[in-house]
Amino acid sequence: MTRRIRLILTAAATLLAAAAQGGHAEIVYFESPKAIVPTAGSSVGSSMSAVGPSLIALAWQEIRPRSATSGDIFLTVAVSTDGSAWTTTERVADQVHYEGVTAGYEPRVYSLAVDSVNRILLAVVVNDKQTILFQSTDSGRHFTPSGNVSSRASIGAPLLFATEGGGFVLLLSQGSQADAAAGKGEVTLSYSQSRDGKTWSPLAPFVTDADSILAPRLLPAHAGLKGRDYVVFEAPYSANGAQPTSQIYLKASADSGITWDRARPLTLTSPAFGEQPAGFNNERPRLAALPSELALSWERTKAGDNRSEIWSARLDTGGSVLGEPKKESAGAPSRFSSILRLHGKDYVLYSDGSGQHADGTQGWSIELGERGNPASPQPLANVDRQFDALFPHAVVFHDAPYVFWENSTTKGGGSVAVVRLPPVTSVGAPAVAAVDFSPGQFTNRDSATVR
Repeated sequence: MTRRIRLILTAAATLLAAAAQGGHAEIVYFESPKAIVPTAGSSVGSSMSAVGPSLIALAWQEIRPRSATSGDIFLTVAVSTDGSAWTTTERVADQVHYEGVTAGYEPRVYSLAVDSVNRILLAVVVNDKQTILFQSTDSGRHFTPSGNVSSRASIGAPLLFATEGGGFVLLLSQGSQADAAAGKGEVTLSYSQSRDGKTWSPLAPFVTDADSILAPRLLPAHAGLKGRDYVVFEAPYSANGAQPTSQIYLKASADSGITWDRARPLTLTSPAFGEQPAGFNNERPRLAALPSELALSWERTKAGDNRSEIWSARLDTGGSVLGEPKKESAGAPSRFSSILRLHGKDYVLYSDGSGQHADGTQGWSIELGERGNPASPQPLANVDRQFDALFPHAVVFHDAPYVFWENSTTKGGGSVAVVRLPPVTSVGAPAVAAVDFSPGQFTNRDSATVR
């Protein structure tokens, strides 16, 4: 290496060090995005990812309409053991029929989980009273039915997760027969637990009367840390007859999801959430496990406003909020957040709706920001002329990030592709330029300088 090259590299290192000291976010490098396009006449939706010690699993729904308000849903699972080559299994379960919803609002009928021994489980709500579990032990090449959970009341929106103790928990949104008869239509959360993914306990209330929480209870999310399992969810809260606002609650289990502690409010804590915390809506919570604590991210909006922001908070293993919550999004509205940890740093992934398409309509992009540094997020998908980038999610596999999202047409009607953004695994050939000679011309000298 010539002295000139050493000087250039030294100067570059100095600039990088200065940028780091100045508070600039570190750039995370990715390969080009890969789009997964459905068959003609279909759309995709409700993509979900999960990771085990030796594999990544990505699942999505392929939606084939029969009419403007009805159709069939098929499930596809793609699995990779190296982050590069993917094996895709289509029609993992029989099609699920839906009726009474317009395009783009089809129900999510499944949930995906991978446990510590690389078992892949799918929970599929095949009708409004039954959920069938499918299991794969060969990296997603084959799925076989492995159990079922039945309900007397209508169910939907499953959340399946592997517990810290090695079992599984299935959470379901469930209506009440009495409420349905009374025309209330209230929705609560119920759960079933399994040690082996095959034998499942009868559905039981996840939120009980002792929790004293209003219905509906929605959008649960899970994380496990140091032998305990935690679930956050949103539910309305009203004090002294005031207009209800959405708040976030947490429940914890120390026995692999067999029993759950009493729910505790997170976003009603004062002064951490302000002097009037009930004056804000807090929705779509997500939970991540860090080495010694939990990280919560969610959408926060002042009551009466619709420009949601992404916020985050730290939680200790007892479920108490540590310090003050922080705003994490640069623009508003921002939605669909999650937190991932890379090389000792925490990042917030979300969709930013503050952009515009060429025709002036709202545009959605995907942003990745270093937690606690919201001013300069890294755009992963810019605003496109034809598509909105929505519903991002990610896994960390072998210390590398794998990001996924859906491209949704700006004309409505659902998503047209699931997009996979892998980390950089290759480096292009370096560009070399002549400094003190002319390329292609003979010269009589012992050395040459390039850069």
